[in-house]
Amino acid sequence: MSIATSSAEPTERCTPRAQAGENTKTKTKTKTRAKKSKHAPLIGGLTPFELQVRREMERREKARLRMARLRAELKTRSPEEQESHAARNRVYQARHREKQVFSFFRHREDLRIWEAQRRVAVYKAKYGPEAYLEYARAKRERRRRARAQREAKLGGYFRNEEEQRMAAADGRDAQRAPVIE
Repeated sequence: MSIATSSAEPTERCTPRAQAGENTKTKTKTKTRAKKSKHAPLIGGLTPFELQVRREMERREKARLRMARLRAELKTRSPEEQESHAARNRVYQARHREKQVFSFFRHREDLRIWEAQRRVAVYKAKYGPEAYLEYARAKRERRRRARAQREAKLGGYFRNEEEQRMAAADGRDAQRAPVIE
């Protein structure tokens, strides 16, 4: 039997499986599962990020309503109770603010240190350690000149008492000019 097809034979006999002798009529397709994307829509056509945003908005709305109810209830109480509640709130707010500011500045300071270290490493890799030392010396000198120019523009006046103390420690005349208030 020849592999070439005649007009009477079906055209699928020319496929590689047909040539190998496989029965192409009974072969069924296997179902392939679609690969899940991490950005694929989930519930109600929302992505995980949209769900997260929605949950956060709902949480904030609940907190806003809870505080509105609390403030409305507080208005019905006696002035002494209102004042004690306000004092307690001030303590909590100050504590929270202190914690928030501390963590923010600590993180910001860490970021500044890491960024400075990264810049130093890049400069040293690009130009060499000796060139970096020269660059750092020139940078210090530029900053010193800029500071001297700022002081000259102030005309001998110090912006605050700390600056006056620093000038005295550096040997500059701290008594020659008053502090600007």
